[in-house]
Amino acid sequence: MFLKDEGVKYLVTLSEEKIPHPSAKTVFSHHVIPVEEFEAPSMKDIEKFISICEKAREANEVVCVHCRMGRGRTGVMLACYLVKFYNQAPQTAAMNIRLMRPGSVETHEQMRSVKDFWDYLAYKNK
Repeated sequence: MFLKDEGVKYLVTLSEEKIPHPSAKTVFSHHVIPVEEFEAPSMKDIEKFISICEKAREANEVVCVHCRMGRGRTGVMLACYLVKFYNQAPQTAAMNIRLMRPGSVETHEQMRSVKDFWDYLAYKNK
């Protein structure tokens, strides 16, 4: 299995229409954070994703995140990861994700959620 061979320990699914085979639960710590296609995740959704990433980072383990096409919802979460763990500004984080996966962070609403997460972290860290 490719993901297992790549060292993935956590699998995060953002689209209920693309739930992996039930056997994935025996291989990975599988988490479903349902986000509607072309919509932005809620702050609660982003916090849940970041919490999974924090746990994985503490154990030096790998997280894989996916949605249907791997651009919109996935791009938002990956941009938020860069904001949180690499202190990248929202535009820089989105640009870096788009360089690796063109078309990522597809809508203005999705980009707004990355900016909102940046603001949330700034307020939380005061």
